[in-house]
Amino acid sequence: MKPAIAAAPVVMVLMLLALPHAAMARKPPPPTHVFGAGTAPCAVFRDATSGDLNTPAANFFLSWLDGYMTAVAQKIPSTDRKLTAMDPSGWMRWINAYCTKNPRTSFYGAANRLVFFLVRRHK
Repeated sequence: MKPAIAAAPVVMVLMLLALPHAAMARKPPPPTHVFGAGTAPCAVFRDATSGDLNTPAANFFLSWLDGYMTAVAQKIPSTDRKLTAMDPSGWMRWINAYCTKNPRTSFYGAANRLVFFLVRRHK
């Protein structure tokens, strides 16, 4: 009987070590973090560009948008052709119009709405 009694603490420790892993498997995924130009409100984008999409400020936002669209296409491959149905200057015109109507939305939010628009439009 002694071997079974000696094994009991080891089994108990192994069970305790396994608990955090089981709990982690049930946790929801972490929230999406947005960095850079995507955090700016649409009003900042509109003020920075003054509606002129051929400025250094517009190129700053376009660079961020290019990266965002690339990330979406990489993460969800089925969106690739849908996202490229509009060229980057078209993306910027769409976002400019969206931001004009929604100045409190973040640039990321506007980019996200653009993705939804393109995916629905090109089913």
